[in-house]
Parts: sequence; structure tokens; C-alpha cells
Amino acid sequence: MKRVSYSLIIALFFVGQIVGQAPTVTSKAWITIGRNFDVDIANGKIYLISNNYYELDLDGNISYTNTNIDDTGQGTFDFGPALEVGPDGIVHVINRDGGSGSAGFTLKYSKRETDGTWSVENNLVGTAQARNYVVDVVALDGGEAVYAHTKLTPNADPDYVWGSIYFYKLNGSNVDSWGDFGSSNYYRVDADFRMERYGSKLHVATGKPDAWGYIYYMNADIGSSMPANLASSASVVQQGSGRKGMPDLRIDKTGNVFISQGDTYVVDFERYYGGGTHEITNKQVLNSLGGWHLDLGLSALAASGLSAGFGLLLKVRASRALSSSKT
Repeated sequence: MKRVSYSLIIALFFVGQIVGQAPTVTSKAWITIGRNFDVDIANGKIYLISNNYYELDLDGNISYTNTNIDDTGQGTFDFGPALEVGPDGIVHVINRDGGSGSAGFTLKYSKRETDGTWSVENNLVGTAQARNYVVDVVALDGGEAVYAHTKLTPNADPDYVWGSIYFYKLNGSNVDSWGDFGSSNYYRVDADFRMERYGSKLHVATGKPDAWGYIYYMNADIGSSMPANLASSASVVQQGSGRKGMPDLRIDKTGNVFISQGDTYVVDFERYYGGGTHEITNKQVLNSLGGWHLDLGLSALAASGLSAGFGLLLKVRASRALSSSKT
């Protein structure tokens, strides 16, 4: 599960519009010193991985910290670590521990059980490989998980920017490699990807913003053949002559898939009915956004449980990489 840094005031404004109440903004002290993070909310708590692992109550007060889990991918142009709380209440965390964006990070996995014990802590699940710093994790049944990371496809050309996404099944301390797409056609390094589980399928959105502006949507049954099946299912959400990328993906309780993606200074919105029919496409929902070095807008999605088929879009800062140095 991925989250980009967003404006709390904007988020509260949208929520206030939904529930018919005026937003209330409460000033709080900084929670962590981390620049990049991931967060989930479950069981009446906030779970946060930033520079370290934290748990907070819904008022933002820290109730637990694990400083042994240390994410070092906190540079200005780094992406975030990854965290998800499964429906069984088990917490899965992927953090980067040592390394750099260009040379790659050491990737580690931790698992917190419902009784508060760490059955897995800082287990090595990935060695340093070029541009492997974009990571994500989704919880499976039975306390298992699937995690993924990006990687630059080896090439003699120093300006080569194409890569792939590699998937692994995590079962306790056991790591089962499922491989990658088998192609560099679906991902450009320094771009983001999103993945969410719904039932027995994994849904993925990838960005290839250079130079044709492709966004891809894929889905496949979860299993060892999933990466190749994801690639074969890939459909182009949007393409064009300019740079487009940085997708976000969310799924509502009935299986509708929502995707937002950047397109120079604007954000476009897509919806797939039940993960199938592409019923809303290229719907511009935000414009006049600030630019950054890829000249594309960023956004974040939340799928609402209020009613089927409703997606909430949050306006975000021009770049997660330019967010505040404190979460």
C-alpha cells in the first residue's frame, strides 16, 4: 500500500463535503522526522512506517515505536517504504536499510502479529540492485504477503531508464521469488507503481512516463505465474506525446477499480467496473497544478465504503519527493 504526502486541509475539505460537516483542523506537533512514508488505518489505530515503525491512536498520539526497523530511503528524491495491515490484523512492513537510489537498497521485511510480537523482524528479502527503491506490499490470507520492488534492466547505455517490477511471496522468513514481467515494456525507473489485492486477484498500475506517456493497468490471479499473467493482461490506460505517469490505484468494496494519473500539470481519472469494463476514461479532475522535473501532476485516491463505485480524490503537493522533511 502506498501513500504520498498530501495536504490535510484539502483532505478534510473533501471529507467535510461528503459528510456534510465543516472541516476541523487541529494543529499537531511533528510525528516523525521521516520524509517518505506509508500508512494504514485498522483496528482503531494508525500504523506508520517512516524513518522507523510507529503506531498511533486516532488523535495522532504515538503509542508504540520500533526503532529497530529503520528505513534509510529518506532522501529528497526517494520514494516511500511500504506497509499494509491485513484483514487478520497482521502488519507487514518493507523497509530500505542501507544503500542508495542509484546503486540500490538492501530490502528487509518485518511482520507484527496481532498479539504485538514480531514474528519476523528485519529479515533480508532483497539485496541492493540498481533502482530497486520503489517497493510495495499487500497482505494475503494466513499471515502471508506479496511484496514487489522495481529494478533497472541491465544495459550498457548509461542513459538507459527502462526496468521491470519483481514479485515475491513472503511466508514468515521464507521468500519465494515469482520473477518479473519478463519485459521492460511496462515500467520506467524513477516512476511509481501501485498494487492492491481484491479477492484472489492482484491489481497493478504502472507508469512509463518517458517519452510516450503510457500508464498500464493489469490484473491476474495471485500465484507463481502471476507476473507473466499481469504483463499479458496489460492494457493502456492513457498514452500521449508528453510525459504522463505516477499512477495511484484503489479498489472499493464491490471490486470497482479507480486509477488516477498525472498528465503535465493536471490529474486524470479512470474507473473500471468490477475490474473489467473501462467505463470512465481520461476524465480530467484537477488542473493548474505545480510542475516538477517530470512535468506531471500527482494525486492520491481513497476508495470509499460509503457507497459502491465512489472514489475520493485528494489533491497533493507537486511531488512526494518535495514533501516536508517531517511527516
